[in-house]
Amino acid sequence: MSGLRRIAALGLGLAMIGGLSLVAATPATAVTPPTYSISGTVNVDNGDGVGVAADGATVTDVNNPAESTSTDAIGGFTLAGLADGDYTLEISLDGYATVTTDTTIAGGDVTLPEVVTLTAVTPADPEPSYYSITGTVTAKDGNSDFAATVEMNENQGYSNTVIPVDSSGNFSFENLEPNADVTLTFSADGYQTVTKDVDISAADAEVNVELLPNLPELKAGTAKITGTAEVGQVLTGSTTGWPAGTKLSYQWGFNGGQFGGPIDGATGTTLKLTKDLVGMQIVFIVTGTNDGFAPTSASAFGPHVAAAKKDAAAAPAGDSGGLAVYLEGRGVTAQSQTSAGLPAGDLNPGEDYEAELKWTATDSYVDVYLYSTPTLVGTFPVVNGAVQITLSAEVLSELEAGNHTLVVTGQSSGAVQAVALTVADMLAATGFNTGGPLAIAALLLLLGAALLVVRRRRVHA
Repeated sequence: MSGLRRIAALGLGLAMIGGLSLVAATPATAVTPPTYSISGTVNVDNGDGVGVAADGATVTDVNNPAESTSTDAIGGFTLAGLADGDYTLEISLDGYATVTTDTTIAGGDVTLPEVVTLTAVTPADPEPSYYSITGTVTAKDGNSDFAATVEMNENQGYSNTVIPVDSSGNFSFENLEPNADVTLTFSADGYQTVTKDVDISAADAEVNVELLPNLPELKAGTAKITGTAEVGQVLTGSTTGWPAGTKLSYQWGFNGGQFGGPIDGATGTTLKLTKDLVGMQIVFIVTGTNDGFAPTSASAFGPHVAAAKKDAAAAPAGDSGGLAVYLEGRGVTAQSQTSAGLPAGDLNPGEDYEAELKWTATDSYVDVYLYSTPTLVGTFPVVNGAVQITLSAEVLSELEAGNHTLVVTGQSSGAVQAVALTVADMLAATGFNTGGPLAIAALLLLLGAALLVVRRRRVHA
């Protein structure tokens, strides 16, 4: 029995030792600290004081930039997996000022108590850009001793600037504002002028130019205009005397004194005259080109274009009263008769007179009436900006003595001028003395009476 007990005791001891060994071999389980989140809402203010959800704003833990998230469509965000502690969040969005906000996690999730508002910022104006134009001017004939200049035209927004090239032919314009349409003109004595358009809207530009020697001038021919310069008529241009092989081109133009230019589409040898050309002088220009020569031109100036003469229009008013209203309505004041080239004082109805008026309107003919009662004087042409009006004795003799008004109206433009004039009495103007005839008549009556008395006495005798 004692042996069995020893064996049992030995087994029990071994079992206890094995159990303790198992306990010692099993490791302890690690405790994971709890994590929490920070949530909030972000709006943007575009300057109208009304908050709008900030979609896509970035929210970052300043102390751990790896911890970052973005706001959703309604401006909400959640930054998760955060331990207890103090946090500084940075909220940013393009076009808005960045905002930071502080909060603390202490054993639970945190929701920011207030909506974070981002304010729109106005981007600073970019620094102005300035560009340059540089280049080199050379001569085709190899001449290196020529004085070339480069002009930057003022119609591009810059002051009109002309600079010389240096001894190596180089030039440079610096500090130029952006411009897509700069024009440079290169010139030198004895060489053909070259014009280049340059774009410096976004970058510097380099322009290199080779000037060609001047060509000999082509011998010009002569030009001529034939036809009647009246609306509806056709003028014909002709030219002769050009060297063989010359190619000719044509252009009709007009000259209005202070203005003029080409007539659109008139590039043939004939021109039909239209009413918009009335009063204009017509020009026919022929340009000749020939290989190896500089182009030349010949021109011919025709007469001024006249409108077709019309029958005189009706009198502008029926009497002097109506005429006064008519002139006032057109802002016309009658000028003196001397300003129209007539003599001062009463006009003799037994004589002819010539009145002259300057006429700036585009008329070929004017109608002329005399008032008090309208009397047609006639229709007169406008020649070189003036109207010559004949006041014949036949017309003047039909007028009563006193004040009258000469009214001139343009047939095409309707322009009006008026001249105040006076007409003498017909008998007074001829120098006829009414006292003499009356005395003679009285004497004749007395003689007749005396003869009658003598005759009666003879009968009674």
